[in-house]
Amino acid sequence: MALTADEVPAQPGWAVGQEGQNRILPMTQEIFDEYCKSSWHADPSRGAGLDRSRKPVDAYSIRCIDPAGKPEEIDDWEKLHHQVSDACNQHYHRLFGEESETRSYTDRLTTMRATYSGWACATYSSYAGVPNFEDWCQSTRYKYARNPEWVDREYPAFRWVCSRRSAVAPSGAARIPVDEVCQAQYGDRGKVLSRMYNAYGERVEEAWDCFYPE
Repeated sequence: MALTADEVPAQPGWAVGQEGQNRILPMTQEIFDEYCKSSWHADPSRGAGLDRSRKPVDAYSIRCIDPAGKPEEIDDWEKLHHQVSDACNQHYHRLFGEESETRSYTDRLTTMRATYSGWACATYSSYAGVPNFEDWCQSTRYKYARNPEWVDREYPAFRWVCSRRSAVAPSGAARIPVDEVCQAQYGDRGKVLSRMYNAYGERVEEAWDCFYPE
């Protein structure tokens, strides 16, 4: 039996901290559907869907349905992140009207273990930089920043932990709260949030950045 859009079990993305102060707005199937129906590369009568050929079905499975009635082919995850950002901007600019005309929204992937609800829309002011996991771990009672396969085999970007030893054991590791890392590193100008832009990135700079919300 096939899963419907949000029957994929949702689990918090442990590498993402608590949002707040109304800087985070929801992404839904309806919002992405609205975007797809207005996009040149999609069938306006079909809107959004899921690529169920992906295993597992997850946040990277959301698609516009192309004119042939099939999920759009995407092999560059940056493209999908851009589409979600475009959907966020289209929907919330329309929803908030003049109040939102100059505001920019970016995609925020909170967990891979959901589909549409795994995403959110974050108000975006400017880029801060790349989070430094090594420095963060050095500042805790742990020492080493590591990306061990036993944490999450499917999504390397979410595997990062601080470890007491260079050889990581489950009993001696603590997951890295990336929002807190960004805030500690770049928070001199105010609130800072993390953004994960490639769940398959093995290195920090291939997967994460920090940004200032509006």
